[in-house]
Amino acid sequence: MKLEIRWRDVNPTPTLFEHVKESVAANARPHPWTLARLRVSLIGEQDWARCRMEVGLRSGATRVIEVISSDMMLAVDVASERLGELLDSVSRRAAHRRAA
Repeated sequence: MKLEIRWRDVNPTPTLFEHVKESVAANARPHPWTLARLRVSLIGEQDWARCRMEVGLRSGATRVIEVISSDMMLAVDVASERLGELLDSVSRRAAHRRAA
């Protein structure tokens, strides 16, 4: 899986960088065969932080997960949890197709 992290109007501190990597890894790790590409964009706005994940699946499909919060780390965590749910769903569907 290729992971790309983009920053816009956000101070990319080492703590935030590590938090993004750990949060994504915790939710993507069970499904390394499902993901082809993951682009995480962290965008700072006046009073909001936005975490946008563009998920490229091995099937060729692309999904977008976007979370807006007043706290960047919370936005990253929620987006990562949604990533995990998406990958679980894709995995279950693939297993169901193989079983049929």
